[in-house]
Amino acid sequence: MNGASRFSRIAAVGAACLAVGATCVTPTQAAERQVLYEVFTATWCGYCPDIASALRTLMGNYPGEIIPIQCHVSDSYTTAWGNQRANYYSVGGIPHTVCDGIFQRIGGGSAYSQLNSWRSNRMATPTDVEITLDVIPQGGQTYNIVAEIGVEAGGVGKDMVVHMANCLREYPNSAERLNCVRMGWNKGTHTFVPGETTTFEQTVTFDSASWDNQGDINIVVFVQEPGTGLGTEVYNARYSDYPFIDTCIHNYVEVPITPEAIADDPSLEGAKTFDLQVETIYGDDWTSTDGTVSVDGDFYQHQFDGDVPQPPLWPAFPGLAFDSYFSAPEFTTPGFASGPDVTNNSMSAIWFDVPVHPDGLYTIGRYTVTSGTTLSMSGTTTAANTGGSLLPFAFEIDLGVSDCPGDLNGDGQRDQSDLGVLLAAYGVDGGGDIDGDGDTDQADLGALLAVYNVPCP
Repeated sequence: MNGASRFSRIAAVGAACLAVGATCVTPTQAAERQVLYEVFTATWCGYCPDIASALRTLMGNYPGEIIPIQCHVSDSYTTAWGNQRANYYSVGGIPHTVCDGIFQRIGGGSAYSQLNSWRSNRMATPTDVEITLDVIPQGGQTYNIVAEIGVEAGGVGKDMVVHMANCLREYPNSAERLNCVRMGWNKGTHTFVPGETTTFEQTVTFDSASWDNQGDINIVVFVQEPGTGLGTEVYNARYSDYPFIDTCIHNYVEVPITPEAIADDPSLEGAKTFDLQVETIYGDDWTSTDGTVSVDGDFYQHQFDGDVPQPPLWPAFPGLAFDSYFSAPEFTTPGFASGPDVTNNSMSAIWFDVPVHPDGLYTIGRYTVTSGTTLSMSGTTTAANTGGSLLPFAFEIDLGVSDCPGDLNGDGQRDQSDLGVLLAAYGVDGGGDIDGDGDTDQADLGALLAVYNVPCP
C-alpha cells in the first residue's frame, strides 16, 4: 500500500480478515521466497555504488522478489551488528556482496547479470519457511517488531538463526546508497517443527537519523542456517517499511447490547450491534473513511438519533449508545457523517478529525441491526501517515438468522415476549420483521400468531 513506488513491495496484502474480534493482520503467503542481498560497503568506496545501482535495477525489473541491505564497514555509519555480519563472511575488500548466504561477489563493475542469475536460482529453489512480519507502534519513536516464523506443515524441521535489522532506504545522502543498516539484532538459534510457528519480538526506538527520514525506515527479518561463513543458507526473508501498515488494518467486533439499553428501548431485544474499527499509526490526527454499510433489513435508530453520537445523553437513554452511526465518541470533528438511507438501508461517511489515540485503534462506526440476514461493510480508509494510500476493507457478516421464525428474542419460544417485541416495533421499524421484508406490519403479526405457543423445532 505504501512505498510501492520507492521500494518494491515484498508481500501482497490479502483479502480483508473476516473473523469477528480477530486482530486483522494479513500474513505473507506461505513459503513465498524473498531473496536477501547483503552488501558490505563504505562511503569512501568508489566502486560500491555499482552494486547499489545494479540492485536498484534488479528491484525494478523483479518487484517483490529481492531485499537488499547495506552494512557499512570502516566508516562513521558502521554498526555492531554490521561488523558481526562482516566478520561472519570474513569480509576483506569491498564492495562485498552475499546473496542468501551462498553466493558472493567481491568488487564492483558491471554486476547486474551476476546478481540477476543469483535471483533466478534462488527464486527457483522452493522454501518451506514462512515469515509474517508486523511492526507495532508503542508511542513516539518506539515500535515493537513482531515476527512469526515457522516451517510449513509437510516441510522439514530445522534449526535456524533469526536476525532483525532496522534500515534506512536512501541513506547516507547518496542515491547510490541503498538500505543502510542502522541497528541489528541476532535473536539466536532456534529449533523449528513443521506446522508450528514461533513469535519473536524486538523493541526498537528509532534514532534521530531514522526519525528525521521516516519515509525511508524499513525493518528486515531473515532466518539462516546455523554456522559461519559462505554456504550457510538464508532460508527466507521479509521486510516492512514505514508506516508499517502493510497489514489489514480494519476489523469489526460484535458488541453485546446491555439490559439497560433494552429496558430503555424494547425494540433492541434480539438486535445485534457491530463496531467497525480501523487501526492507524500512533500520532495520526486525522483519518478519512469512504465507505458504505448496508443490511438487507433494518438499522436501529433511537428516538434521539442524530448524525453524530450523543454520549451526554447515554446515562439517561442507554439505548442511544447502540444507535447506528458512522463516527464515534472519540471522533471530535466529523466532517460528514450520515444515518441510514431509508431507501436502501445503507450508511456512508467521508471524513473525521481524531485526537491522537495511544494504540492507534479507532471505532469509526457502530451499526445495530434489528432485522436482516447479512450486514455488509466496504470502502477505503486513509490517514495522516499513509501517504495518501487507500486501505480497502470488505466484510460480509452473517447475522445468524433464527431457524425459528417468530422467535424474536431468541429464547427458543414463540410466546407473549415475542408478541411484545413485535407490537413495540409495529409500524415503526423492522424489530418485529418475520417475513423478511424489512418492516413490522400485519403480515408479521399474522406469521407470529400462526405459530404462537408452538415450540421452536
